[in-house]
Amino acid sequence: MPPQSRPGFGRRALNLVLCLGLIAAIFFVQRFIVTNDALVDPVATAGAQGSVVSSRAFEAEVTGVDVTSEIEVTGSVVGDAEKIPANGVWVVVWARVTALEDTMHGVSAELRMADGVVYEERGWFWASLDRGSFSPAIPQRGAFVFEVPPDRLDGPTLVLTHRPGYEERLSSRVEVALDGVDAEPGPEAVVLTGPEIDMSGDGPGGDDAGEAADASE
Repeated sequence: MPPQSRPGFGRRALNLVLCLGLIAAIFFVQRFIVTNDALVDPVATAGAQGSVVSSRAFEAEVTGVDVTSEIEVTGSVVGDAEKIPANGVWVVVWARVTALEDTMHGVSAELRMADGVVYEERGWFWASLDRGSFSPAIPQRGAFVFEVPPDRLDGPTLVLTHRPGYEERLSSRVEVALDGVDAEPGPEAVVLTGPEIDMSGDGPGGDDAGEAADASE
């Protein structure tokens, strides 16, 4: 019986090339596979301070940012003190928020630094904008308040999220880059005013002074 010939070098090389090609194709296809978490993550829209940034459910415009060591309030859950000192600095982000579809009861606010560290709006102040109710097409202006160590105030981004029924999946999110924020607090306490209906297009930190009606009216 004549000896059987072994596969030649060319066939082995071809098999190796096919295997490597298959592995490369698998890795390439995996790059386009979306995980279940990614499918239901909040849908984010990014923009810059001073511009209107729109999501599906709401839009927001940051009109100014104050950094202070004290906030002057008319009432808060921490007591009746008129001035509240910060354990670090207060970052007061003045913004105008407008619901676009349905009434929104509150909006979640976070301040994300360049290194990814996130500081949440604690909800200590009754006048904070995160406690507001937003009717469709009626802009409200006010402030989101964050307590931040001054040495961590680097490249902040305001992140606002609307969670229908407190459900984060498929929520609407707006991310606004806050440029030129100085970590050195100002010499005066910042007066925290409550949310106001603002049809003028102006507000704290804006270029023009506008009148606004109180949201409670």
